[in-house]
Amino acid sequence: LRGGFAENFVVNHESMLPENVCVGDVYEVNDIVMQVSGPRCSCKQVDKHHHSIGMFEYAKETGFGGYFMRILQGGTCAAGDTMKLKKRPHPKQSITHISAMLYGALNKEFNIFYRNLRNTKMNEMNATELAILHGALARRKDALYELQSIQELMPDFYRNTAMEKYQACVEMEKHHFSPFMASVISTNTPNLDSNNDT
Repeated sequence: LRGGFAENFVVNHESMLPENVCVGDVYEVNDIVMQVSGPRCSCKQVDKHHHSIGMFEYAKETGFGGYFMRILQGGTCAAGDTMKLKKRPHPKQSITHISAMLYGALNKEFNIFYRNLRNTKMNEMNATELAILHGALARRKDALYELQSIQELMPDFYRNTAMEKYQACVEMEKHHFSPFMASVISTNTPNLDSNNDT
């Protein structure tokens, strides 16, 4: 597969696989200093190049297409040089995780959740059932908020995508949950008369 994704730099080590590399990571090769700025979303030409329909989608959803790096300090390198990890500010934000959040398995799971949510009669649910559904939405919303807040992540693509999905969660919470959650809280809150002894 080498060369099949128009890569400029290839490192043959398991520590550089997308599941082991995080956005914001800073690496050094000799006097070169590079910073990981996000997953690389390959173009659809990879399907044609590899004679495999679906390779493009697979690479986008899993981070298999590699990742972008911004050059913080230029220099020279050659085959056989060692790449060293010098800094990891976001250890939970691997390339694989970000790809899954925005395009892959985690994103698909949430889309299924949303479709089911739209078909749910929330006014017939009790407080516990509502809390479980709302918790799933809140976790997705918090994860996207954290992602779009990462300054090292490419702003013109991935951070914007994360922000759009975060805003969608906010709107979903506002329209689907807030009225029913308020109603349940109101219904289950005892009416305490301040003039009565407790």
